[in-house]
Amino acid sequence: MTATLGRKIYRLHLKLTRRINDTHIFLQKSLPNLKELKTGFSASKHKKDRRYYTPKLNKKSFARRKDGEVAAIFERFLSQELFETLLVASVSHFEAFLAEVVAMVLRAYPKKLSIVLGDDRDGIGKGQEKHVSLDAILKSDSYEALIERIIVASVVTLNWP
Repeated sequence: MTATLGRKIYRLHLKLTRRINDTHIFLQKSLPNLKELKTGFSASKHKKDRRYYTPKLNKKSFARRKDGEVAAIFERFLSQELFETLLVASVSHFEAFLAEVVAMVLRAYPKKLSIVLGDDRDGIGKGQEKHVSLDAILKSDSYEALIERIIVASVVTLNWP
């Protein structure tokens, strides 16, 4: 691996680490406020529905909830759903990091595409060869552009376990 490639991957790693740390900071700073809001809705004596804006295609829409129902929403998110959502987002950031690392390596070492594409090399990938269409070749302005198209297509179609 070249020093430049190593530095690029390291910078990408730092960016991922920063995003994950940002998630922890967000939780640390917002949870007390969310808990306070939940407590306020739980203690409310207001019995009628209140209107809350909800998005709807091409017009405003409103949902109606009693304060006790809003407190239950806060409880549900504070006990589980907020953490699940942030975990899914963190996993997505990690998957994007991996895809970008694979793309960087393939750009630096385009001959590795033969492995990704499943070319028959010493029996590896036998019967699983993928081919680049003539149309893709003709639409590419240069060899480099063709390689980039193949890399992007390969990374997008990677099957993560």
